[in-house]
Order: sequence, then C-alpha cells, then structure tokens
Amino acid sequence: LTNRPTDVLVALRAADGLANPRRSSQVGDVNDVQVAEALPADLLLFSDGGFQTVTEFNLGNLIPQYVAIGSDDAGNVGITAFSAERNVEQPSEVQAFATVTNTGSETVDANASLLLGEELIDASAVTLDPGQQTGLSFTLDAEDAVSLQLKLDVADDLALDNVAYAGLTPLRTVSVLVVTSGNTPLELGLTTEKAAKICVAEFVSPSYLETDEYRKRVAAAIDDLVIYDRCSPKEMPPTNTFFIGSLPSEGWKWQTEPGQVVLIDLDRTHPIMRYLELFSLLIFSGRAVEGPPGTSELAGADIGSVLAVAPRDGYQDLVLGFEIISTDQDGGSQTNTNWYAERSWPVFILNVLRYLAGAAEASGAPSHRPGETVRLRLESAIEEVEVKRVGGPSQKLTSGPSGMTEIVETDEPGNYNVESDGRLVDLFAINLFDGRESDLSVAPAVELGYEEVVATSIGVEDRKEYWRWLLLGMLGLLATEWWIYSRRVA
Repeated sequence: LTNRPTDVLVALRAADGLANPRRSSQVGDVNDVQVAEALPADLLLFSDGGFQTVTEFNLGNLIPQYVAIGSDDAGNVGITAFSAERNVEQPSEVQAFATVTNTGSETVDANASLLLGEELIDASAVTLDPGQQTGLSFTLDAEDAVSLQLKLDVADDLALDNVAYAGLTPLRTVSVLVVTSGNTPLELGLTTEKAAKICVAEFVSPSYLETDEYRKRVAAAIDDLVIYDRCSPKEMPPTNTFFIGSLPSEGWKWQTEPGQVVLIDLDRTHPIMRYLELFSLLIFSGRAVEGPPGTSELAGADIGSVLAVAPRDGYQDLVLGFEIISTDQDGGSQTNTNWYAERSWPVFILNVLRYLAGAAEASGAPSHRPGETVRLRLESAIEEVEVKRVGGPSQKLTSGPSGMTEIVETDEPGNYNVESDGRLVDLFAINLFDGRESDLSVAPAVELGYEEVVATSIGVEDRKEYWRWLLLGMLGLLATEWWIYSRRVA
C-alpha cells in the first residue's frame, strides 16, 4: 500500500505484455519470429473504479471483467486544496485558504483546525451536505518560515485527506541588477512602495559589462534577475533576464525592421501578464522578436510578437521588442511609449519581479502529490542539501547541473524543508489533493481502451469443512459407549 494516486495503466501494460506478445523484429525481416503465441486471456480488474480514464490502450486478446469492490454508502470528507501566501500590502500577514469536500452520502459536521507547527492557531466549524464543498480562510501573523497543518476532526473511511500541509519561507527580498544608460520609468517602477518591499535594485551603466567586477558578480550568481535595457552581454548570465529593446546573445533574432507597433493580442493566462490592460498603449517604434524553441508569446502586435519569454538551461529570458526610453538624433533621451504613464506599468514590473526574480516563490511553498519527483533549482554555490520532512526522517542530496536537485522520496504527506548548513534554502509540501481518490463511491463502469466495461459481481468457491462435525460426533459416540460399558462392568 502507498499514498500515491492510482495508476492502472502500469498494471494493464503488464497484462498486455503477457496476452499480446510482440514480435522480435519488424514484419518482413527474414529473422522475424513470434516470441510467443498470442492467446485470449481473462483480465480481472478488482477495483472501485477510482482511476484515470484509459484511452491510449488496446485490449487485444484481453477479455476484461470489472469486479467492483467497495461500498455504495462509503463516507468521506477530505481537504482537496490548501495554500498559504503573504499579503503584499502587509508582508507579515499570512493568509491561508482551503477547500473541503464531502464525497459521501450523508451530511457531515466537522471541525477544521489550523496548526502552526504543533500549536493551534485557529479553528472553524464545517457542515457539508452530500456532494457539497466549501471554502475556508484563515489569517495569522508570521515573519519567519512557517509550517502549517489543517486537520479535520472527523472519523470517515479515508484518513489521508483529513490532513493538509502548506509552508511559507521567511520574508526576504530579491536582488535585481539593472544595466541601463538611463531609464527613469524603470527606476520608478522598481522603487515603488510595493516593489521596494520585495526587491533591492542596483543600477549600473552598460560599460559595467566589461569590468571584472561584473564577471565576478555573474559567476557568484548574486542576482535573482538581471535587466538589460538597450544593451546585451557577450555571454548569458546563470540567472533569469529581462531585455528591453535588445536581444539575448543566444537563440534570439529580430523579425522586422523598426516601425510603429499596435498591440492586438495578450496572453492573460501567463503570470507576467496578470491584471494588465495594454491595448491603449502608444508605441512609436518597435520590432517583432523570434526566440529559440519553446518560446511563449505574451504580447502580439500587427508586426508579430513584441513580448516573449523562453527557457534557457533552467533559466528564463524575457524580451520586450520596443524601448521605453530611446535616444534621439542629438543623443538625448525621449519616450518611445506612453506605457510609463499607465497604471499597468508598475503592475507589470511587480509581475516580472514575482515571476522572474522569484519574489512570489520566496513566500509560498509549492505542493506536490505523493510519489512525484520534486525538482528544485538552488543557488549555484550550494553543493549539498538536507531534505527533512517536518517531524520525520531526513535525507542528504547533492546538487546537480545548473543547481538542479531532484527529490524522489516523497511518498509521505507533510511539509519538507530543504536546508544547507542549517540554513533554510527552500521548502515544499506533499498532499493528496485528488478529488478522484477522495471519492470512495464505486464506479458503475470503467473505460478501458475506448471500451466501457460494466461492473459485475462474482462468487468465490468456498469449501465447506464437515469433517470436524463428524469427528465430534464420533468422539461423542465413543464417550457414550465407554460410559455404558463402564456401567455394565460395575
């Protein structure tokens, strides 16, 4: 038994290999042989049907029979979502949100308790009708790293989803290096009250790129984000970047000549583009950009993509195809767009800081399901880390290329801290959060390879043991005969 979600496809593939043996080579090859004779085989599937729909699978010689196991009146109330985040307006304030679902057939009353470590912080009463779900919210103050638990005080048929975990790192700011020859709107965007709480920005001129100090700084991976305004480095730094009116030195190129730009499309689903209204922007000169494979267009114009982001060896590069401040013919500065005067400009800068600089990741811990491989990108200076489940055992891991670390021992739900020399460098949580697993009702039918298999019930032969009763009868008869014989002799 494990805490992992059900994956029936693995078992089906094992059965497929036995009932549908493959050939040793391609058909038509003189050495081609059938490795085994394909014969019809019964496939007995004992389950409650709580697994994914299997489509890309061919039953072949398998004759499926779905034997439903479980109870139609199983009761379960589970936590299907739980997260925590800091209030941007008041970073010391932590807000926790949860979703509780009743998948049973009866109305349930329960208490939800929020714990900080082992200390009870808050509680809430929950009453749910069958099939109903509700949301819970809690507020607490914490500036340090926190490990939160949400527990349901209820006795049901599945205890695993009665506890959920979430974590927050301590308050910290991200480091941003800005290479520019002068950009007042960018400086104002990075020094607003909200941005100053999560960012420490240092402004340098493009000549700084040729200094030994810059090369040492890049090698030490000090900065969480480097912004290149109308300039480009000879080599890409080992961190995320944002290029304004210029291109990275690897994999990018201009698609068009400079010209007036009219925005026509925005990818509002991307975190960088949240809460942005840009169709009123005036852009006097810009060019369409083309990135390497994997590039995502964030803003499209009549000339092509003018804002795009692309992955690079574990990092991300954001490119804006037009300048905010440009240089006129006399060498002076002039505005190239009215974006700096729009409300969306500081919002865009905040989104960049949260997504590319990691300001958002610095507060909320991601949640993964049991058994999932957790991949973390750590500082390049960290070579070994200790992964410790709060209240459980720990394991030591070595950092891989580009600071990537893979954690595979994640079967047990809980909060996990990643530490280096006693210092907390990252954290994550393991939770079930699977509505299909929390629903314990028996499915009337399952789909296997586009074939619906209706549930059946089968009997199991049970041998009746009568010899014990016969033996007891014989012993009773012998005892009676001995008693009669003893009476006659006497």
